[in-house]
Amino acid sequence: MAARFTAEEVRAFDVVTARFGYRSRSEALRALARSVAGMVEFSREENAGLDDLTRELNKIGVNVNQLARLANSGRLPTGGRQLDVLSDLRREVSQLRAFMLDLTAERRRRGMKLFEQCVRVERADG
Repeated sequence: MAARFTAEEVRAFDVVTARFGYRSRSEALRALARSVAGMVEFSREENAGLDDLTRELNKIGVNVNQLARLANSGRLPTGGRQLDVLSDLRREVSQLRAFMLDLTAERRRRGMKLFEQCVRVERADG
């Protein structure tokens, strides 16, 4: 596939490419195509933030699991309601962690499978 741009358009595109930290024009064009198709694109800073959040969430989950283990063994005094809250928190953290891992995995695949699915749907609708 080829496209022609004026020198001014190329300069403007290069500015945007650099601003968002893309390594090449091709990478920037793919990101643009995915965003037009409605897929989420993250900047490098956002990717780093999501990685940090995932690590912190993992630490929280480990702490919640340790509390739950102590409570279940009787070494942490808890009432019935406290144990219910701890169990709910453990379940919610686990679900959030799974979501973050899925998001991270999808982000790392650079959206290619989702992009291919969008293309198939567009072709079927078109």
